[in-house]
Amino acid sequence: QWRMLFATMIGYTLFYFMRKNFSFAMPGLEQDCGISKAMLGNFLFAGGIVYGISKFLNGIVGDRCNSRKMLCFGLLVCSLVNVAFGFAPQIAAWFTGGAEVPSYMTALAWTFGALLVLNQFFQGTGFPPCAKLIAFWVPPNELATKMSVWNTSHSIGGGLVAKVCGIIMGLGVIGAANQGVGMWRWCFCLYGPQALTGVTATNTSTKVFAGTSIGFISLFSYIGVSVSGKVCGSLAQSSHGWHQPLMFIIVVAATSCALFLCLWNVRANSYGKK
Repeated sequence: QWRMLFATMIGYTLFYFMRKNFSFAMPGLEQDCGISKAMLGNFLFAGGIVYGISKFLNGIVGDRCNSRKMLCFGLLVCSLVNVAFGFAPQIAAWFTGGAEVPSYMTALAWTFGALLVLNQFFQGTGFPPCAKLIAFWVPPNELATKMSVWNTSHSIGGGLVAKVCGIIMGLGVIGAANQGVGMWRWCFCLYGPQALTGVTATNTSTKVFAGTSIGFISLFSYIGVSVSGKVCGSLAQSSHGWHQPLMFIIVVAATSCALFLCLWNVRANSYGKK
């Protein structure tokens, strides 16, 4: 059981190495390649939507195939795509006929965007098979603890307190936004409910549908990521400040707490049920 946990933790950590690196390259892409902030934002928006859809589809697939092979295949493809990022100028030049062609910079931007979206799609092969493996190797009464340990593969610290302090942390998000304190407090409070959604989904849907349930939740979570960026950015720009976006976040957090409370009496250990 522990060998499986650590192996999947290492595997999913490698996925993160190849998912978050684009953000660090964005300033250079803007300065050296002339790619606008708006275009980079559109690439991130499209990548987030594709990632959510991919996790949903691959969650269904993951419940019907070998989870270990799926995890390794997705990691291999993401590695190749990340290598292809380094050859983006050559790819763009091949399509346009050379770097001197006026359309070269546009082709280069779209090459980066296409590779980002392709990477995000195969990133969706990471979490569902991990969730399936954890559900098969960990009994229901240990799932929250073991999945909290596993969650440190992509966010060190918050996962360890998720089991004890989660749906309460949801209220903390409201308080943090209302008091206008630092973003660190938001992130700390937000991670508990985020981690517990996966635990709850796996516990209530049985291990037969562990990958599907994780994929289904992830689809909506990444739609939320993409939409929230657009909504908060538009509200901040139209109102020339962050008061309206903060009120929007408070309303969403309160709604989320109410929805989580509806799961209070849901039967968790349903592994024996079909």
